[in-house]
Amino acid sequence: VRAERELRLRTRELTDANERLVRMNRELEELKDLYSDLYENAPAMYLSLNPAGEMIECNRTLLTTLEMSRRELIGRPFERLLPDACRPHFRDRFEALRRDGVMEMQTPCRKSDGETIEIWINASLVHSPGDRMGHARCVAQDVTARCRLEAELARKNQSLGHANAELSQKNRELDDFVYVVSHDLQEPLRTLIAFSDFLLTDY
Repeated sequence: VRAERELRLRTRELTDANERLVRMNRELEELKDLYSDLYENAPAMYLSLNPAGEMIECNRTLLTTLEMSRRELIGRPFERLLPDACRPHFRDRFEALRRDGVMEMQTPCRKSDGETIEIWINASLVHSPGDRMGHARCVAQDVTARCRLEAELARKNQSLGHANAELSQKNRELDDFVYVVSHDLQEPLRTLIAFSDFLLTDY
C-alpha cells in the first residue's frame, strides 16, 4: 500500500513536471517565433559572412531588397553583388574587419535586375572558441534615396553658386555703367555752368 501510494505520488510529480516542461517548450517556441519574425522582417538587412567573405545567413528584408532568393546568395561571396570596380575596396575593408573587429562602409550593390542601389554596411566580428574569426555579423541599410537627395542638394548648391557668381558679375557691370553714365551726365552740366559763368561775366 505504501509502495502504491509512493508510486501515485511520484506519478503525479512526474506528470506535473512534464506539464511544466511542455508549457516551457511552448513558451520557448513562441519566443523563438517572435525573434525569428523580428529578424526576418526587420527594417534593416541582416547578413552573416564567413572568414572567406561568403554569405552564410541573411534575413528576408535582404532578399526582398535585392529581389533574390536565398539559394542565389547563401554560400556565395558577398563581393559578387558589388560592381567590379568596388570589389578591391570591399576586400580591403573586409581585411580591416578581420584585423580591427569592426567595419563601416558605403558601397553600390546590384539587385537581380541589374539596378544598382547604395547600401551602408556596419559589421562586427564574432569570434569562435580559440579566438579565431567565427563570422562577421553585418547590418546593411539602403541609403539610395538619401544619396540621391544629397546629390540633388549638391547640384542645387552648385547651381546657386553659379547664379550668385553671375549676379555679382552683373552688379559689377551695373556699377561700371552707372559710373560711366554719371560721368557722361556731368559733362553737359559742366558746359552749362561754364556758359552760365560767361553770361554772368558779360552781362
